[in-house]
Amino acid sequence: MTRIRRGSSASEDDEMYTRGIYAFILGKLVKSDHYGGSFLPESSLNTVAEYIDFDRLLPDASTALIEFIKKEAMKVFLATLISVEIDGYKLKKIAESFKANRLTDKSLPVNDIAEHGMCAYRCDCDKCIHTRRERRCKHDQAMDSFHRVWGPVSFRNFLQNQWKFCAPVFKRNTIQQFENELPEETILPFVGKDDRQHSGHFSDVFHVKLHAAHQEEHNPNGGDVNIALKALKNTPDEGIDYDVENAFRLEVNTLSELAGLNHQHLIRPISAFKWRATNYIMFEWANGGTLRTFWAKNRNAHLGLTSGRIKEFLAQLRGISDALCKLHNTRIQTNTTLTQAGSLSLKVPQNGRRMLSVGKAMPSPANNLPTIVGPPEDGDNDAKHWRHGDLKPENILIFTNSSWLGNLKIADLGLAKQHEFATALRVEATSTKHTTLHYEAPEAVTNKLEPRSRRYDIWSMGCIVFESILWLLYGYQGLDAFYGEKNNFQSQAGQTLYFTTKQDQSSFVSDTVTHWISEILERDPECNETTALHDLLVLLRDRLLVAEVSSRATASELHSALKSIEDTARSNSKYLFTGTRRKDVQTPWSFNSRKRSALQPKTHGHLGPMTHGQTQQAMFDDTWEFLPDNIIYAHLMEPGKCNFLHSLPKITASLCRRCLTLNFKVLGFVVRENFFSLNLRAESCNLCRLFLHVFDTSDMFNKSKASDMEFWRVRGGLALTKNGAPILSICETNPTDSSLDTPVPDIPIGLPNLAAVASEAYFNILHGWLEDCDKHHKDCQPEKTESLGRIPTRLIDVEDKNSSTVRLLETKESQIYLTEPIKYIAVSHPWGDKNEHNHYCTTQLNLDQHRAKIRVDVLPNTFQDAIRITRQLGVQYLWIDSLCIIQGTDGDFNKEAEHMETVFSSAYCVIAATCADGMSSGFLKSRPDRKVVKIERLRESPFYICESIDNFQRDVIEGPLNKRGWVLQERALARRTIYFAENQTYWECGEGVRCETLTRMKNNQAAFLGDPKFPRVATESSKGSRISLYQLLYKQYSRLEFTKIHDRPLAIAGIEQRLIRAFETQGGYGVFNRYFGRSLLWQRDKTLPLQVMKPIQFPQSQPYQIPSWSWMAYEGAIDFMYLPFGEVDWEKKEICSPWNPPTTLLASSSRLNITSNASWHTADTNGRNDLTAIARDFSVAADPYVIYDRNERPKDHIVKCVVVGRSKVKTGVNRTHYVLVVAQQTDASLNAGYKRIGVAKLPGNLIGLEGDGIQVQVF
Repeated sequence: MTRIRRGSSASEDDEMYTRGIYAFILGKLVKSDHYGGSFLPESSLNTVAEYIDFDRLLPDASTALIEFIKKEAMKVFLATLISVEIDGYKLKKIAESFKANRLTDKSLPVNDIAEHGMCAYRCDCDKCIHTRRERRCKHDQAMDSFHRVWGPVSFRNFLQNQWKFCAPVFKRNTIQQFENELPEETILPFVGKDDRQHSGHFSDVFHVKLHAAHQEEHNPNGGDVNIALKALKNTPDEGIDYDVENAFRLEVNTLSELAGLNHQHLIRPISAFKWRATNYIMFEWANGGTLRTFWAKNRNAHLGLTSGRIKEFLAQLRGISDALCKLHNTRIQTNTTLTQAGSLSLKVPQNGRRMLSVGKAMPSPANNLPTIVGPPEDGDNDAKHWRHGDLKPENILIFTNSSWLGNLKIADLGLAKQHEFATALRVEATSTKHTTLHYEAPEAVTNKLEPRSRRYDIWSMGCIVFESILWLLYGYQGLDAFYGEKNNFQSQAGQTLYFTTKQDQSSFVSDTVTHWISEILERDPECNETTALHDLLVLLRDRLLVAEVSSRATASELHSALKSIEDTARSNSKYLFTGTRRKDVQTPWSFNSRKRSALQPKTHGHLGPMTHGQTQQAMFDDTWEFLPDNIIYAHLMEPGKCNFLHSLPKITASLCRRCLTLNFKVLGFVVRENFFSLNLRAESCNLCRLFLHVFDTSDMFNKSKASDMEFWRVRGGLALTKNGAPILSICETNPTDSSLDTPVPDIPIGLPNLAAVASEAYFNILHGWLEDCDKHHKDCQPEKTESLGRIPTRLIDVEDKNSSTVRLLETKESQIYLTEPIKYIAVSHPWGDKNEHNHYCTTQLNLDQHRAKIRVDVLPNTFQDAIRITRQLGVQYLWIDSLCIIQGTDGDFNKEAEHMETVFSSAYCVIAATCADGMSSGFLKSRPDRKVVKIERLRESPFYICESIDNFQRDVIEGPLNKRGWVLQERALARRTIYFAENQTYWECGEGVRCETLTRMKNNQAAFLGDPKFPRVATESSKGSRISLYQLLYKQYSRLEFTKIHDRPLAIAGIEQRLIRAFETQGGYGVFNRYFGRSLLWQRDKTLPLQVMKPIQFPQSQPYQIPSWSWMAYEGAIDFMYLPFGEVDWEKKEICSPWNPPTTLLASSSRLNITSNASWHTADTNGRNDLTAIARDFSVAADPYVIYDRNERPKDHIVKCVVVGRSKVKTGVNRTHYVLVVAQQTDASLNAGYKRIGVAKLPGNLIGLEGDGIQVQVF
């Protein structure tokens, strides 16, 4: 510290004054605890200068010297003040040397010029004068200021204290301000730091506060500046080839060039530097966090959805797309026009993919309507092109302002890849690593070594836009539901929620996201009409989430499409937001539940009048309920029955101390397991070993992370989730409760081990099922009129148990039905590949032989097993299709097929060869061993924990047999069925499902087809529920397989006859006259990749024709257009069904005049199957709304539409019209024949509603 001395008379006041200055300077220092110490802010220099009395501090100093210090060397002077202990005169001498040698603040920081504590050339003795003249100092002249007065200690103090006045000032938009590494002693001017950090693979990001005076052009009244400080990791994840210095250099260079874009939706870098061996980059701080955190903080945003918020969202999306245009250096067209107000212009190229087209309007030669043509993507030849490469919600930052959403900015631009060429597709290989796979485009997997286009970013944008829409419509729980779909992946390799790759390295948009988009577009009231969010979803479906890179939109096309949506919204408030209460709208059904059962509802209705957002939860609940089967247990325990107890495990399990204390009797009890400790205990504990087996075989756990697991005690056993299905069963075989009329309250009865197939105990279970159903299930018994109804033309007489033959019986000739109702068993089985299986059939050639006898040992194994089961159940007759129907061209298949309804509905029981893959397979096979742990504890009955094999959904509903087209009808029409599955045998009747393990299962979806009075569930429901049920049934059927695809109309004819009678209507070919419009508006299932409806080539011998308006005429899965209940005005004048007389408008039709009470159905040969209708033109701009059956508009055909109905909600020409799209098949005459080619929901302004249209026949 400097001391003020004036000769020998320095006063105590001077001493106190000096100390006061010292204290004042230290008081102005600001702490930067995490970044080097304390520093004097730039803004405090003038304050300190004004505080010092230089005349008092520097006796007799000139005005010029004082001005020099104040203006040019204030920092040097202050560092000197707190570093040396000299009087005022010597201090003045030092200051004068500063001025003489030009040592200013620009000279800081001063380097150490000393060797062994002193400058080698600052000695003043006479001997050294000559030396000094010969040998000059190596340092700058300014450093000569330290040759005199300064001692070694004072100089070292100065070297240390100078850093308090050298905190850097960061310049705006000069990221490469610091060319060299900052000295280790540098104090960074960060005055606050949030201890929380955001970590990534290569960097950590901290929230710090930069002192306001240390950012150039700062606002002195604005306070400290919030900064995002990114610290690059020197040693990221092990095994990564990573050079941090090279990465830092590349990122800084990239940011430096991108900073010139100066776009309000691109994050602004501030500076970059290296300090203490770590590389840092400074960015403006996003006070709203990331888009991801904004979603999470506003979990229920959907409940507050308004037109204003959608408007903000669209504006920010357009801003982001504009930033991408700048980044990609693609041109933005400002003179874009649309074919029609309120619609997106899309064109369909030859490959059938819909393409959004934006740009300059050009006349169309076909109809003189303008079409929108896209600008080239090349840009200027000398311009640089960039892609971001890692767009995701975590890299979209939010800067709050007075609006709800704030301003969105793209961050992490340092990963952007530069495109040096004018083409859209680069020719250099991609090198970016560790981007987030969830948002990566398919080419990141299929073409790892190939260059990536700027359109890679467009795919990522599509993902972000889709998830933003989910959040807007359903809140964060909607996002959670979508992300949860990944838990159902069979394999993570080559599969994300957005795309799936094949072994040949091709890729396609995933079934999951396709399903979700389709569900929203068709079911959500905010998107099933022509709205902004609807058009945005169509845009991302058709142009953003496109696996083929060349068909994906460019940034400029995306920007223009978003701008057109905004423009339309300005003139139509309903287009922006319908005002639907989001509380009443449910999140779409998961794709996995849709796969599990095609009866999964896709409607928001209920059993009464249906409104948006309400569900038929009771009817469509697919949750299985597990109950003990005490009745069958009692049957097995009757005297004289075979004792099944001999098959139970004899050895009690060895248990660890922890497992011995677990209370498995309490529902809701949770067993929490850590993988590592479980693995150790499994060496000596049988139960831990079973838990570990579940961990290894279940796909519910993340094996790579060896995560913890939970087992919840639920009814039936232990589940992996609180309300899940049991994955481990718990049962006992000797219940302490003597009453068998009610379930044992703690642990249910059951069989841990199954009886051997075809053993006496096994057949006792089958007998028990039949006997209980016969005695107690009234609804499962045939009505008296049914028992006397039609019996099959032929049956197989199985004779007695020991006979080696059976025979084919002609029922009418034998007159067996005259004595008593005939009891027979019908077989549901797969034929299998004829190259692998013996297709044993009755033909005209062997008919007489089969009537005489058929040797059992020559029959295929499946038939032998069926005969054995029939004999064991004490039933005399058996029906097998290939034996009881004469096969071949001269057979009676077509005649008998018409009576399939009564064959299965009149059967005493149906046996299903579920585990067989063909006639030769057989179905009485041994089952896989089941892992069982027997637990015996003091004062407790023994019980068992075992692998759960009670899975009717997996074993039967999703089994290979139930994928056959004929089997759906067989299951629906049967009153009760025994399923011989791979893991166990099941029973199904009107009271639910029974398992061989003595478990009962119930499920409302399964009950629909298991109903012995099918379709009673539909007939006892409301109109809306009936419609939903038949649609779900037909959708499931359309996904099934056929050996002969031309059987598609026949294999469901029996169900259709039932439904026609139940609905008290006429109908055929999948269409009901009572629900004519709805059943006519079926469509191809857009959720399946590359799904098209392929016309079936029916044999010429078929006596009836399938019309083009029926889905039965095509091969492929269908769906039904979503049509809100009670919100459609059905067209009654311009379309007439084949079952109704023509309307007045259509009276001039040449069609046959069929009376309204005419009744015919599929396979009738006398029915007329053409529709008479008025067809109208529609604009090519409507093509994006059309779902073509073949996925593309046919060429060289006149295409028109037939209005089937229109929405009640809107008025005027912009009401949504539900139309059948048809194409002319012959000449251009007014009465030419037309065929259906698709369906659409069209805004009225895209249809030629003026005028009369033309009358057509749709065949």
